[in-house]
Amino acid sequence: MIPQVCKKLGIERGNTGGWFVELAEELDHNDEIDLCICAPYPQGKKLKYVKWGKNSSFYGFQKKRKEAYKYDPGLEKVFKNILTEYKPDIIHIFGTEYPHTLAMINACEDPEKIVVHIQGLVSVCAKHYFAFLPDSLTSKYTFRDLIRLDNIKRQKRKFELRGLYEKEAIKKVRHVMGRTDWDKACTNQIHPGIEYHCVQEMMRACFYRGSWERSGCEKHRLFMSQGSYPIKGLHLALEAVMILKKQYSDIKLYIAGTDITKAADIKQKLRQTYYSNYIIQLIKKWNLGGNIVFLGSLTDEEMKKQYLKSHVFLSPSVIENSPNSIGEAMLLGVPIVASDVGGVSSLISHKENGFLYPADAPYMLAYYISCLFEDGGLAERLSRNERKKAQSMYDRKDILRRLLEVYSEIKD
Repeated sequence: MIPQVCKKLGIERGNTGGWFVELAEELDHNDEIDLCICAPYPQGKKLKYVKWGKNSSFYGFQKKRKEAYKYDPGLEKVFKNILTEYKPDIIHIFGTEYPHTLAMINACEDPEKIVVHIQGLVSVCAKHYFAFLPDSLTSKYTFRDLIRLDNIKRQKRKFELRGLYEKEAIKKVRHVMGRTDWDKACTNQIHPGIEYHCVQEMMRACFYRGSWERSGCEKHRLFMSQGSYPIKGLHLALEAVMILKKQYSDIKLYIAGTDITKAADIKQKLRQTYYSNYIIQLIKKWNLGGNIVFLGSLTDEEMKKQYLKSHVFLSPSVIENSPNSIGEAMLLGVPIVASDVGGVSSLISHKENGFLYPADAPYMLAYYISCLFEDGGLAERLSRNERKKAQSMYDRKDILRRLLEVYSEIKD
């Protein structure tokens, strides 16, 4: 839910989905658009309706927080009622990760007016969930995993189950929006001949202001935007830090998000996942306790400060589509080293505006980081090239124009 709606409802909003806030603002201020946002509203017990912005609407529907990978047929009736009342010309569905996407498609009598916006693809990500983890790790449980039936193996299975509904949803629509060669290839394999529309996402507003300067960053400081579950590749980044520490004893890796290693009391220890335990083991094994810092949940401005403080931004994921964290780093010009997975090569051109390395080769991650540590001129050249590409790729006016073009094509 966007901040304007949360304020109306008197609830707190998290720090995710900022790119959608920017788009919603643009559409709300467009006199040719009547905008209605429909999103999960778990705080209430019935369908919630409010007006927000200039003249926009919001419907909040109830979504089961537990077993979110299961299909809820009751949502079809809820969505039918919303569609009957609002009568939209276009239904733009953001993301396919949860089954309520399919419920909305099933509720709509005319799937020709639906466009599905691809963020990640859980059906594909599931195939990579175990990537570069020890085989012995995937089936083990902590107390928390056992109680929730949610170890690494089961997490992959939940991705697979959600992926079944994702595939069904994509097969039922004619139009998808995407941003990379990867999501275009994957959606076409799921639904051969589907109409693919390339539309970028707007980045959060604060990232269009300011720029990275080598003289202003902290030497040997690395930054990751998240690392709480295996796909984000924190275990691989730690190996790179281990290698680099031999040459740069002051190296620090800062990670946004919850400290998955924290166990200040027995309750916190009992809540830890087996992946958390694995990360703790690696930190101890390689003596990295003084080199790894978790930052907790950060606002957009706090994230921006972390980017600008950093010597290098890392994206060591085992699979990604078009990570907005890379887009934000590019806009600011923070030197980037990223694993060459999924759609990342649609953003980063190796040695031109960043470095790409094989995801299973943390020693190459370490090598490219050291290149940036040692060669200030190289870092500044890549920074300039990043910003130039990002300013073109993420131009707000161009994105809005292209989006409205697609809406017109679908409507006509």
